[in-house]
Amino acid sequence: MIPSPPATEYEKEIRALYRERNERTFGHEPKPPKKSHRWLDFIVLLILISVFSITSSLVIYLWFIPQFSLQFAEQNSHTVVAQPELADDFTKQLIGSSATVFAARSIKAGASLAEQSYLSSEALGQAFVLSSDGWLVTTQAVVSNTKGNYVVVPADGRVYQATAVALDPVAPLAYLKIEVRNLTAIPFASQEDILVNSPVLALTGETQGSARSWYLRYLANVATRTPLATRAELPTSSETLPDRFILDQALPAGSKGAPVINMEGKVVGLVADYGGSLRGLVPLINLLPAMDTLFSEQKVRRPLFGATYIQTDWLVTTEPINSSGAILVSNAKRAAVVSKSPAAAAGLKEGDKILSVAGEKFSYSSLSLVLQRYRPGDVIELTIERAGKEQVVKVTLGEIAGEYYNAETK
Repeated sequence: MIPSPPATEYEKEIRALYRERNERTFGHEPKPPKKSHRWLDFIVLLILISVFSITSSLVIYLWFIPQFSLQFAEQNSHTVVAQPELADDFTKQLIGSSATVFAARSIKAGASLAEQSYLSSEALGQAFVLSSDGWLVTTQAVVSNTKGNYVVVPADGRVYQATAVALDPVAPLAYLKIEVRNLTAIPFASQEDILVNSPVLALTGETQGSARSWYLRYLANVATRTPLATRAELPTSSETLPDRFILDQALPAGSKGAPVINMEGKVVGLVADYGGSLRGLVPLINLLPAMDTLFSEQKVRRPLFGATYIQTDWLVTTEPINSSGAILVSNAKRAAVVSKSPAAAAGLKEGDKILSVAGEKFSYSSLSLVLQRYRPGDVIELTIERAGKEQVVKVTLGEIAGEYYNAETK
């Protein structure tokens, strides 16, 4: 490599002038540009945004959520979820107000204790205490006829022979009487106490080797008909109660006929079948009018109206229905207006649409359920629609009595 010739004095002078000018202009000699780090800046910015978001969310959670949680706990302080210790009180209350029903069997003299014992697998179902002196109610799926021989085992564990049996002519309920004086009865829930999505408590019967178990459920529906197999079943009698309450989940098989209570300690209904599983409840809000004659005469008397109807709320049709109500129609077994019935005496006709009973419309309740709030002999005022015009009709309710058996009178 040929070495560069030494700089002349002139070149040195020119270089000094350029150096002096740069120092005056920039204050220092120019430095080479830095390499680009934009990707690193982006990552740092992303980290800062994430930290800010997490910090803001944490502040909001710590400040607002405890306030809402406190309000929620105050509103629901009576529920088992909010106060699990209440479960024990409810369990004790249910145990004292419930009993197990068996079909009585003959036991030979001198039989061993094992041979005398009733097994839980033999139980027909559960029952609910109506009065401290021995009246109980269950479903007709548990007690189906008055000729059966039944025994009842309440909370004290003793076996009592049923001395009276009565079947309800309207609701799918059955009533049993045993000779005892110390049973625990709890009140019924009112219509205002029964709300969709409200929690309820059910209790299963005690079995060999295991204690009673309680189950928390929620009311999924409070105005559901028993599932129908055909369209021919749509028209129903005013003297039947197809209404059911529906639970969000089914209960064990041993719960048939068992009472279900709300979180205020009031009984809502009895466990019944719905669609092949035990998630239905037979409402007990319509039981009060029948209890007077049950206690005094050991039979159930219900009001008689005498009509067959379809409620428009039950229908899904291609043509719109102008107004809701109960339309009187015939079916294969029964006329729309039964001959010589209170409905016939009031002048009701097939095709009439009942819009309300004493001003109460059928928003959630069926005509049958509304009628069961009255007693035989009561005069009720109906608003009906006939040929497109509304009119008022008064009906004097008759009486229908259910089957009964009383050991003292047989």
